[in-house]
Amino acid sequence: MAIDLLKLQNKLGYGVAARGMCHGIAYMAIQAIIRDALETYISRIRYLEETLSQHNNNQDAAINEIVEKINVAYEKRKNKQNLDCDEIKLLDILNWFDGVQIYQNHNKLLSGGQSYENATNFFSANTNQNEKENRKIFVIAKELNILTKELIDDIFNKIDNSKEPIAFSLSAPGHIISIGKSSNYKPIYLVNHNIHKHILNKKSLYSEVFCAFKYSMRIALSIFRYSYQEENISIKYVTNNLDKDDLCELLCIALQDGHAEAIKVYRGDI
Repeated sequence: MAIDLLKLQNKLGYGVAARGMCHGIAYMAIQAIIRDALETYISRIRYLEETLSQHNNNQDAAINEIVEKINVAYEKRKNKQNLDCDEIKLLDILNWFDGVQIYQNHNKLLSGGQSYENATNFFSANTNQNEKENRKIFVIAKELNILTKELIDDIFNKIDNSKEPIAFSLSAPGHIISIGKSSNYKPIYLVNHNIHKHILNKKSLYSEVFCAFKYSMRIALSIFRYSYQEENISIKYVTNNLDKDDLCELLCIALQDGHAEAIKVYRGDI
């Protein structure tokens, strides 16, 4: 069972809403994937889930214990006292939530602050790409499409066949998830709000994505692909076999995520 991350953050004093949190969680996961820090990311999740399990899945009891321990660790660090491994991990969770806060309030980072033609980065100002923990992250492809099994199979193949860290974000109005694979942690990993899953095959990926977007049969998705290697951005948007409802959904997500080229086409077709 997953810990209620929204409730935990609120208990720690963060001002966070469910809609904004999924952007923050997704972007932090993308950083972990591309910067080969996925094992650290997963260890945080496991620690939280183990604490919840120790409290027989009682969210309030588990969250109260975590918050109390974080506060103790925070005071020890402030007073320059030595920290044990669990306390270091707890403060790392606090840093993670700080990052979620940054990105939950900037869900237009991908559309407002980036030159798609030059694939300018938005995650870091670092110039040494050999420093994995600080390497820049680039959007190298963006796509608008309708959720289908074929689309998810294509995403799975791109991730599975990549020899370098690769990540995707999939967003619809009101929700975003991330999927990817690091170079030092081979399983494909999906992050959906409170849910964190290893993806074994195409079928399991389609099932998780379908569930993440409330089992909608014809939902429009905005898809971004990320890498630490800069290249000119690839642009793709579906235009065939669309009815009026599809076009309206695609235009909505295009406006939300800044797909300027697609907006012109879809407005003309409605």
